[in-house]
Amino acid sequence: AKGDWGMPKYARFWVKEEETTYQPYLPDITKAEYFINGPDPGEGKAKNLPIALPAQQIQVGDSVDLDTTGLSIGRHHLLIRLQDETGRWSMINIAPFDYCSPDGITAGFDFNALDNRVFFTDRSMNAVEYVYDMGNGDSLFTAAPEYRYPQGGNYTICQTVYSFCDTMTVCKDIFV
Repeated sequence: AKGDWGMPKYARFWVKEEETTYQPYLPDITKAEYFINGPDPGEGKAKNLPIALPAQQIQVGDSVDLDTTGLSIGRHHLLIRLQDETGRWSMINIAPFDYCSPDGITAGFDFNALDNRVFFTDRSMNAVEYVYDMGNGDSLFTAAPEYRYPQGGNYTICQTVYSFCDTMTVCKDIFV
């Protein structure tokens, strides 16, 4: 009576198929559009995604040519919406994807040793994550780390670099 609403209550119910006679008309899909990451440019203002023929259902292959101009290497989100023949737009569907450098990934590093300390210079290309295996059970996770060996000896240092689509490892021997 005061205009206040109660809390919603969830209840599950079943409808038997043989009792359902209503067959809704599903208008054909006539347009598809996409944008990457955001912000949403607005309905009808995103990039066109060609569809073969208007239909109630469309399928887009696993491979779609996207305009990646200005896109940084890494994880992104493809946002797609559809328009039907009545002009109504669907909700946005979101799909994550990884964009990799067309040049691929290259591992590489240099190092300088002073007593039992080692100073690294990263020479990798297009890497986003780094792991240095120091050859003694220790690992480092930055592009150009410094490390102090607890004791001298011969060690094999391996740098493994990761992009969002590839991995590469290079190893070098060092006497400390």
